[in-house]
Amino acid sequence: MPAAVPLLAVHLGAAARLEDRLAGFEAQAACAQVALDQLDDGVLLLDARARQVFANRTGSSLLAEEPALSAALEALAARGRRELREGGILKVNRAPRPPLQLRVAPLGQAGEAAWSSAQAVAIAFVSDPTAAHRRRAEALARAYDLTPGEARVAMEIATGDGRIAVARRLGISPATAQAHLARIFEKTGTHRQAELVRLLLDTLPG
Repeated sequence: MPAAVPLLAVHLGAAARLEDRLAGFEAQAACAQVALDQLDDGVLLLDARARQVFANRTGSSLLAEEPALSAALEALAARGRRELREGGILKVNRAPRPPLQLRVAPLGQAGEAAWSSAQAVAIAFVSDPTAAHRRRAEALARAYDLTPGEARVAMEIATGDGRIAVARRLGISPATAQAHLARIFEKTGTHRQAELVRLLLDTLPG
């Protein structure tokens, strides 16, 4: 047997063990991702410039739908990154809706080198007091293939208010609200607002 064969076997064994460990880490990361995606709060890992390194599902949705959140993250870096280094709680105003709460905590293992790279240096938790409302809107959108805009209008219609009041609360024009309502009628198979309200109350989860 050539002398190199036992040495090669040792290296192959080490490689196989390393591959198993990496596979285990990947499985753990996948499980963590699934768990984080079940949270109502947004979870963001931020680099030294308060840029997103990672976001769970709620965090990604909030970043896409809430311009005020992106502006607040930009302001973190502009203020000298104090909250990123020391932690803190910020209110993210988005009137007329209730503000988001942004809780920032530094990552204890983030060394100084991380502050000049794209590595995560802090974790941020974003709480939305209207999260339950959003979950119900998402369930409604799935049930009737509504767009996010249509689902928001439908949720407001479910309160029993008229189109004008709904448009005012959502900050859209009455014409836009009417267009959304027409598509909601079509997708839900309803024809009058009272009929739609009854259907939505039966459909919406508690």
